[in-house]
Amino acid sequence: MTSRHPRSARRRGGFTLVELMVSLAVSGIVILLAREILASVTDGADRTMTASRETDRRFNRRDWLLRAFGSAEFSSTPQRGFAGLRGSPGARIQFTTLARVDSVPEYRLVTISLSPQGQLRARLDPETGDRGQSATLDLADSVTTFSADHLIEYGSNSKWVSEWVSPVSGPVAARLRISRQSGTDTLLLRIGTRG
Repeated sequence: MTSRHPRSARRRGGFTLVELMVSLAVSGIVILLAREILASVTDGADRTMTASRETDRRFNRRDWLLRAFGSAEFSSTPQRGFAGLRGSPGARIQFTTLARVDSVPEYRLVTISLSPQGQLRARLDPETGDRGQSATLDLADSVTTFSADHLIEYGSNSKWVSEWVSPVSGPVAARLRISRQSGTDTLLLRIGTRG
């Protein structure tokens, strides 16, 4: 006796419970893997952005130092000299420069020194008699020592001196050494007009 409905006709094109469970398990695994990949890509992008910001800050600080030293002003009226002194835990440098404050160029007395907390800072004070507020710029963090040498004149026989104080002139260049536990940065900065 033959059946009216062949075996293949009984199946109505639906999925069995086993097929449905296998497809759900595979879909779940794909979603978990995609989530892990997305999380690792997001973490990598965050680390890259943080490193990029730190690099930008570092280069902006160096750019500020180049501009500040490059626009240093020396004259006897008003008294705009240069002082580079040794000290503990680090050197102290003081000079007048043309700095931008609120997008307006102003002459400011710049003092660069190392704080007890290990931050290399530049303090920008208004010139004597000028009104205005002081500003502080953090140049480097986690600094263990800060030293500066000053080049008095160009030439192969010129020597670097550790101190320079003059009420009317400045050295040709300054060499700053910023030491951290991870290493030492040495910056060579040309100094602006000489008196």
